[in-house]
Amino acid sequence: GMGEVVRAYDRGLGRTVALKRLRPERAGSPDATRRFLEEVKTAAHLEHPNIVRMFGRFKAFKSYFIVMEFCDGITLERLVRLNGRLNQDDFRKAFGQIASAVLYAHQREVVHRDIKPVNVMLNFDGTVKLMDFGLAKPINELEPVSEVDTHIVGTPRYMAPEQLKGREISEVTDYFALGCTAYKLLTGGTLFPEHDVTRLRAIHDRWTVPVFSKQRPELAPDI
Repeated sequence: GMGEVVRAYDRGLGRTVALKRLRPERAGSPDATRRFLEEVKTAAHLEHPNIVRMFGRFKAFKSYFIVMEFCDGITLERLVRLNGRLNQDDFRKAFGQIASAVLYAHQREVVHRDIKPVNVMLNFDGTVKLMDFGLAKPINELEPVSEVDTHIVGTPRYMAPEQLKGREISEVTDYFALGCTAYKLLTGGTLFPEHDVTRLRAIHDRWTVPVFSKQRPELAPDI
């Protein structure tokens, strides 16, 4: 909700790029500007085939811009919406790439904090790209916040319980979001369809892992 992305052409380097601009209505907010620019700072040193590359940033037209790798494809959210749940082979290919990207980020002490199907792009060549590091943080900068703090950021339906409650988070927090993402890809549905944070907290307090064999009995045990 902080930025808008357009396809652009970098004349200096002769290549198509994705250009992300801080929304004009947000440009006057120091907090929004800081968070927007931190995406480049956090992700610039991440060089992995399944993570969208950052090329730079600049200021123009009373706003800020981030220059990124252009992905020629669709998000996994849109893929599922158009084609339904993934078969086992497609799931393995896609999810393996996402997991590889997340593991790489964690090894470099970066927690994404907003893993979800809409933040994963499937290129037409089959390559999967993890995007949007706008909420990502170095592990040593992660701090718990108050339960009533309005700065709990992320997508509630994909948040781990500790993230929803403003408690200390870690790499494990991303694993929970990965699980929610896997559920979406395998079933076509959302594991936690509720939007309200207070209700989601209550759901988590009494929640148990769903039994996939009831929904998709053909799934291999390792999946």
